[in-house]
Amino acid sequence: MSTNLRESQDKNQQAEDDLKKAKENHEVRVEERTSELVELTRKLVDEISERKHVEERLARIATSDLLTGVMNRRAMFEQLRYQLVRHQRNKTPFVILIADVDHFKNINH
Repeated sequence: MSTNLRESQDKNQQAEDDLKKAKENHEVRVEERTSELVELTRKLVDEISERKHVEERLARIATSDLLTGVMNRRAMFEQLRYQLVRHQRNKTPFVILIADVDHFKNINH
């Protein structure tokens, strides 16, 4: 009987040792994967931030004159439509001033 008890205790000890090793290995793998995910998240945040800056720059380019920074025709009409709707809704004063400068390139140099 004591032989069976000793064998059972040895098996239990071996199982506990194996379980402890498996737990330690699992914790190491979790730490490694967590580090990888933290790094990937940082890179993703950086990429999203860069993409937002590029999109903002493209929006500025699409709506303004590169030389002067003044709204281009498309942006001007969009702003006029917005202000017209606002005027109609709020009954506020509405004034439009448009200047057409001939030979602007000569003035800008």
